[in-house]
Amino acid sequence: MTAARDAEDSALGVEIRIHGMGDHRPMDSIGSGPVVASRFPRGPDTMLAPELPSSHELRLLNWSRTSRRHARGAIWFAALPFSLVNVAGQMADAREGVTPSAKNLALVVCVNLVGLLATLTGLFWLLLIAETVLDYLAAGGREGIGQWTVIFVFVAYAISIVIRHAYLHRRWRARRQVGGVGDGERGVNFWLTGLHVLSVLVAGALVVAFPPTRLRVPSPEYLALFTYPRPHDPSDRMAAEEFCRRAATDPSFDTYVNPVNSWIVGSVLLTGIIALVLVALSFGRRETPKRTELAGAAMALSAAMGLMHALGGSLRLAIEWILTYLDRFDLFGWFDRATGLRGGRTYVRGADLGCDVASGEWLPNSFAGLAVLGLLVFAVTFGLTNLVGAGKAGAPASLRLVDVWRYTHRLVASIPSRLGVTVVIAWLLWTGLFVLLALWRARGGAGSTLAVVLVAHAGAIVVVLFLFFNGTARRLGSTVADIIGFWPVRWHPLSGRSYRAPVLNGIRDELSQLEGRRVLLAGHSQGSVIAAWFVGVHGTPERKVDLVTCGSPLYSLYAHFFPAYFDATFFGRVRDHSAGWANFWRETDPVATPITEAAFRDDPLDDPPWGEKSMNVQMDQEELRDIRAWNRPANHGNYWADPIQRGYVAGRLKPQTAQQDE
Repeated sequence: MTAARDAEDSALGVEIRIHGMGDHRPMDSIGSGPVVASRFPRGPDTMLAPELPSSHELRLLNWSRTSRRHARGAIWFAALPFSLVNVAGQMADAREGVTPSAKNLALVVCVNLVGLLATLTGLFWLLLIAETVLDYLAAGGREGIGQWTVIFVFVAYAISIVIRHAYLHRRWRARRQVGGVGDGERGVNFWLTGLHVLSVLVAGALVVAFPPTRLRVPSPEYLALFTYPRPHDPSDRMAAEEFCRRAATDPSFDTYVNPVNSWIVGSVLLTGIIALVLVALSFGRRETPKRTELAGAAMALSAAMGLMHALGGSLRLAIEWILTYLDRFDLFGWFDRATGLRGGRTYVRGADLGCDVASGEWLPNSFAGLAVLGLLVFAVTFGLTNLVGAGKAGAPASLRLVDVWRYTHRLVASIPSRLGVTVVIAWLLWTGLFVLLALWRARGGAGSTLAVVLVAHAGAIVVVLFLFFNGTARRLGSTVADIIGFWPVRWHPLSGRSYRAPVLNGIRDELSQLEGRRVLLAGHSQGSVIAAWFVGVHGTPERKVDLVTCGSPLYSLYAHFFPAYFDATFFGRVRDHSAGWANFWRETDPVATPITEAAFRDDPLDDPPWGEKSMNVQMDQEELRDIRAWNRPANHGNYWADPIQRGYVAGRLKPQTAQQDE
């Protein structure tokens, strides 16, 4: 009996479903059945259970937990700006043996420049936070403690980069030794890591040798944002209130460079120039279609620098608020701001944040709000540019939900050609708003400074709460994290970890357990990218599996923004290494598109998919019309329940005995 049962099981094919982006529970890939009786809002709806395959075995590969394990926690989010730089680098063609074009070489240079700038910006915020803490400690007034703090910060930062590089390389070697999939996770090139370490050490040495806060400059009104007042004698220690009072009237105060505002404005401005250069290169006359990856890299690099300053400024301000509260109490004599670094020798921190002299330091405190403003400006610009270009997509046939989603599908397909224009307009609008805000603050005095800081952080808090509590926003955040986490660390040593290699190893383990049985990998959305990558990169002609991609962004997203990896050669390898490749998509799915040139079969599916074939019950035409009316369009979801896709999978995995009988 056991031998007969084993022989029967080995004759059954196996379908391995791989879910898409976002958080998923273990059983989500089963799909959902149709609503057969709608009583909402007067009462509950009645749904049929999803139909499970009877002719083959079904396994559900849930990689959501693996992705969330890699993309969660304070450390991963702190590394998010570096991860965005890493994603921008993946848009370049840096494969070995490939001669880069001039535009591709320009992209590589721009990514590395912003990567170095992001590394130095991280060092800048660490130094600023360290000096903020010392300013509230009694020990901060000791001679030389500021200098040793700076030395400790930049040495520790450089060592952390080296440790990160060594960790990634060691993990890659461990995977290779056990026969696992390394999948490009060896880490950043040794020389690139060395360049980042060297830049940190050189920057630290320059800060110690030539403290930016000691650089005297003229004080014309148009430079007020970049200067701050300071007494001639740096050993003249005074309380914060006394400093603020004397700074506005005492002629013994000179004006010095404000390193905080200067670095923020300089780094953001340089990143903006680099982004505009990339967008300009994307509009080459000889290239059709436009090089979307250049505009995509410009967007990612801009977001990286904005997020870097937003995180640093918010963290520093939160720490200062806590220290201000603790300074009211005599806790072991630790806190005494009057004898701290204020009035002593600081290196990057200038005027007191509570003073309304010259520029004050409202900019680092309010940059989180400015970053949110930039996000809103980009979103509005994105919507307007696509509405202007909506004529190419044609108008919706009607206001029915199905027709609206079909229109959205056509509109999304045309977005890549307008992304560069969106980035340019958004940058110009945000810069203009920033200048207006700076002028208003300069003329409004202390009240406007407080208003800017409070409004900026109130806006940032509202956005964070919205992202945390709103389900759609959380799914969008998970989607972005899944796209970022797909790419291994290569372009920045402090980038967040990738989930790709562990997930690919999980697929490899499944296939090793199913040796001798026919296997079909079915991937939805991001799961289709994972499945296609496994087949195309790690598959072999000797062990072919069937492949089904549904709701796939392989062409609409990855082929446009990562053409070095998802090109015609890649799609050809996927086709050659698979026993059969079928791609299913819907005209109502904003993401999915046909892949006609590569897939063996490329079918558009109906939406809603429910019909008589999808249920094991007999229904007349009136009942079927009710069901289709009660069920909203599935657009990007529930491909698992579509009868056409289920029928194709069942046919490919039909038991060998049944195939022989036919």
